[in-house]
Amino acid sequence: MTEQETLLWSKKEKDIIVLATDGSASALAATMRAVNHAKREGKVVHSITVSGPSSLVGIEKLAEDYAVGRRCKVDGVWFAEQYAREQKVQVTTIRRSGPVAGIIVDYASEVGADLIVMGSSNLKGVAGFVLGDVSEAVLRLSPCTVWAVKPTQSEMDLVVSKVRSYTKPVQVSKTPDLIPDKKLWNVAMGMFLLYTAAYGVFTVSGTFMKGLLAVRVGGLNLAIISGMGIITGAIIIALVYNWYAGTR
Repeated sequence: MTEQETLLWSKKEKDIIVLATDGSASALAATMRAVNHAKREGKVVHSITVSGPSSLVGIEKLAEDYAVGRRCKVDGVWFAEQYAREQKVQVTTIRRSGPVAGIIVDYASEVGADLIVMGSSNLKGVAGFVLGDVSEAVLRLSPCTVWAVKPTQSEMDLVVSKVRSYTKPVQVSKTPDLIPDKKLWNVAMGMFLLYTAAYGVFTVSGTFMKGLLAVRVGGLNLAIISGMGIITGAIIIALVYNWYAGTR
């Protein structure tokens, strides 16, 4: 079933569960819960994976991979297809690229889903910050109920068993429905060039206009004020971009 056919069919079918998966351990456990719930309630599953910034840093991702007894990342939508076929549940798979939270929410709105299911974990540090940000964005923007699954130990054991029992597919680098977000890319490049220009002016001024930067304003010289401004500007640009990406 193509994505266009899926959208047309979805206008008639309201009992849709959108499963957001990235192939992580918690996402695989969420997949099993979503499919089991769909089987009980007579619903269908739309499994979507979004290619975006990695939500797990190296060491944390490696630890999670070992937790499910695997050395490489599992294709989340492929796993959903295998488990749904086993449980005799209808599943449609979608692959897209861009800001994760925005695409998940937009797709749920497009198909009129009544539930979004996604994995949750107790990651700390950078990974926990990114995952938390995505989850919060989905919860804030979602037009329907969001179910963030925190796997139990028994579910993790079952995930290990299923991953080992399924044959690993050959992953391809491109898919027909991989849609790059060119507008977001343009915004990111614009912000990068803006910051680069500001930093360039600061550097040139420090090299050729030392007298100007030595001028004191409010007890501080312009060099210190300019440096603090550059740092503050970088933080503001990052926050604005993160907010914009989350609304896409």
